[in-house]
Amino acid sequence: MTAKNYIFYLITALILISCEKEETINYRDIVGFYELRDFHKLQVFETESSTRTEFTYLRNMCTINSSLEVKGDGTFQKIDYRLVEEECIIVSEENGVWKKTLSNYGNFVGEFMVNNSNKKYDAYGHGEYTTGEATSIDFDLGSTASGDKIMYKMTYLKVIF
Repeated sequence: MTAKNYIFYLITALILISCEKEETINYRDIVGFYELRDFHKLQVFETESSTRTEFTYLRNMCTINSSLEVKGDGTFQKIDYRLVEEECIIVSEENGVWKKTLSNYGNFVGEFMVNNSNKKYDAYGHGEYTTGEATSIDFDLGSTASGDKIMYKMTYLKVIF
């Protein structure tokens, strides 16, 4: 083997070894069907002299019908129920895509983006340390109205893995 051939094979081997494989995303830790467990609003009122925080629990016998289905193909469907004039009805049905930004020991951090909309949910999944299986997902729905700070939070519990 000549010196040129040796150097060629050495450089080729180093290039192949140094290239990283694409990370395979494992969706098993979040894929499943979830039901609404908790729904609340936190509002902060600020004046020049004081700050007051108000917590409102929004979960009731109607909102517990709300659901979230997270699919392994990177899509989701979210259905929300609310009481409207004493009747429990679907008030929104959202479809979109989700992406994982971080996952560590069952704690999922990601985004759920609604199709044909600028609407995005920041999501945090909590799971079992040993299996990495998500058991619940929190959606933070932050917004501002009339200069007051408002945060809505929905927590979904996984019922079908």
